[in-house]
Order: sequence, then structure tokens, then C-alpha cells
Amino acid sequence: MSDAQQRKGLLTYKQHEKLATVFFLLPALFFIAIFSYISFLLTFFLSFFKVDWLKTFEFVGFHNYVKVIHYDLFWKSLLNISWYVVLTVSSGLVLGLFFAALMEQKVKGLGFFRVAFFLPMVVSAAATAWIFRLLISKGQFVPELVATLFNGYQIDFLGNPKLVMVAIAAMTMWGGIGYWILIYTAGLRSIDPQLYESAMIDGAGFFRRTLYITVPLLKPVILFLSITGIIRAFQLFAMVWLMAPYGEAAGGPDDATQVPILLIYNIAFGQMDFGYASAMAAALFFILLILTVIQGKLGGLTQK
Repeated sequence: MSDAQQRKGLLTYKQHEKLATVFFLLPALFFIAIFSYISFLLTFFLSFFKVDWLKTFEFVGFHNYVKVIHYDLFWKSLLNISWYVVLTVSSGLVLGLFFAALMEQKVKGLGFFRVAFFLPMVVSAAATAWIFRLLISKGQFVPELVATLFNGYQIDFLGNPKLVMVAIAAMTMWGGIGYWILIYTAGLRSIDPQLYESAMIDGAGFFRRTLYITVPLLKPVILFLSITGIIRAFQLFAMVWLMAPYGEAAGGPDDATQVPILLIYNIAFGQMDFGYASAMAAALFFILLILTVIQGKLGGLTQK
């Protein structure tokens, strides 16, 4: 066989490999296109219309966006989710790094703690919400324990507007701290161990090594976790939906757990106003886009 024929055959083989790869990816790409990209474009399209259960379309221009801007509950939901973001992202960044650094130390029994931290990640959000609601609802185990310890003073975690979001944030961190530890662990293992050995020779302890070596070298990881953490926090829905006390609608008490995704859901499937809900979803997208750009700029300046 000539060299030209061999090259032609090799090229044909590579083409077959590419075709096979595309063939196996087609189902996944199809569903991604339908449920991500096409739905994303459809949301922006519907935001300029008054839509009644996808039957009647009336072009209203930017009227839906004006309604969003003047809707007090939308701004209330942004305030609630901002408080949730502060609680979860700050806790994840600090505690995740702390536990990841501890579990990189050569100490016996760390296998148990690794399993303990990562095990909640396999529990679904629905199951987590139900478990915590059974634990912290009024009259259940945790409030009764607090009442026993503090002379009958019982805390209603789900009925107190000042505590309910803190309780949901604590539940989220219980189920998600393993994710933060996992990403931090990958970053820690990319750091040259000789840096820590040199610092230990100079007498630097665990906290000084973490502050002056680990944190500066993990700035890209911290930036990634902060961006993805905020985006995931803004997607909060299942927890507040399932954590509502028995007999009460999601979003209470006093709209303390009313978050943007829950509000969009209620407008779309409660009021059947898909155009208004789409405008609110688009506004939320632009808010997250601006936050992400700001974080990227600040992260770039910090790294310089």
C-alpha cells in the first residue's frame, strides 16, 4: 500500500472516530439544546409578550420589565436571597478551606471524616428538607432540646422571620459542604509541598501556613467557588418550597423565604402569566451576569 493510500486510510479512520463521537453525543446535545439554549432564548422572547397559558400572545414591549422594577416583592426576594448568599457562600469559602486543609494533614482517622463530610452530598435536596423540617419544626427535637437547655424557651426556627433563612442556610451547608471541600482539596494538591516544608522549618504553624501560602495560591479556586456559589445560591427553590411549616404556603413567614425562583414559579404557574415570569427570569439573569463580571474583574485585579 502506498504512503498516499495509508494517509488516506488514516484520515478516513479519524473521520470515522469523529463521526462516532458526534453520534454518541447527539442525544445529550439534543436535550441540552432543548432544555438550556432554546428555553433560554424562549424566555427572552416571551418576556416581551403578555402570555396567558401559552394560548394568547400580546406584544407589550418592555411593559413586563417595568412591572418587575416596580414590584416590591421582587426586591424583597432579592434581599432575602442576598442574605442567604452571604450566609452560605461565606461559610462555604471559610469552612470548606478549613476542613480541606485539616484533612490534608497526616492524621489517623481522617477517612471517617472524609466520608462524613461527603456522605450528605448523595442525599437529595427533597430528602434533606424533609429531615430538617422534622428536626427543627416547632415542637420537634431541636426546639424541644433548646427549651430543655434554656428553661422552657423554645425557638421557632421556621416561624421566626429572622431565623428561618439562617436555618435554611445551615441545612444547605450541611448538605453541600462536601462540594466546597472537594474543590479546595483539588486546589490544595496542586500546591508544591516543598513550600509547606520550608515554612515549617521556619517555624510557621498551621494557621500561618494557611494564611500566607494556601490562601494566596488558591485565589483562582476561591474565585471559582465564589462565582459558582452565588449562582447556585440564586437557584434556591426546593428547600424553601419543602421547608414551609405544615399548612402554610412557601415563602413565609412574612415573605422571609420568598426567593426569586419561587416568585417566578408562582407568577408563571399560579397567575399563569408566563410573559411576566419570563421578564423576571431575564432580569435575574442580568443581575447574575453583572455580579459575575464584577467578581471576575475583582479577581483579576487581586491576582495582579
